[in-house]
Amino acid sequence: MAKRKFVWPAEWKDTDAMSYFMSDFASQSVKPIRKVNFWTSLIIDICDYRRTPVVTFSELQKCLAWKQTPPQCLLGILQEMEKCKTMCKKKRFIQTWRQWGMGILTSPLPSMIRNLWSAESSEESYVVLSVYNQVRQSIINDSTPLTKNLFSLPEWEVHLHKYVAKSNVSHLTDLLSFS
Repeated sequence: MAKRKFVWPAEWKDTDAMSYFMSDFASQSVKPIRKVNFWTSLIIDICDYRRTPVVTFSELQKCLAWKQTPPQCLLGILQEMEKCKTMCKKKRFIQTWRQWGMGILTSPLPSMIRNLWSAESSEESYVVLSVYNQVRQSIINDSTPLTKNLFSLPEWEVHLHKYVAKSNVSHLTDLLSFS
């Protein structure tokens, strides 16, 4: 199978446009919609391409660096994405799942969430919710009714490799866990 190639937006080749997108916000209270939309779409596309809904600030700084310079507005973009509920901090995501999931503890999906985030990092992680929902739906759609109830944790991890980059399976199992 041929490896797919990430396609950067047309603006990536435009020095004037990228100078605008890379700059910090002039005002912390007013964030230009065009800049927020550009980075939000790009972050979602990158997470989708990498097949992982979990990302850290430093990972984004590296992969979004233009001419070896990270975007000065990145922290503000992440704050806007949180405010718009496009992404949330991993800790908040897990807390929400714990509260909601107490009634469905027998499902294999919670155990997958539990193991996704077993490896804690000192750096704050973020969950891109649309990408998480795509991965989750792919797993659910591909599971037969029998396997939905019979997967053990190691089997879920093997199953996850079909949908998620191998290096990100531990993040996903962490996301799906409650312990």
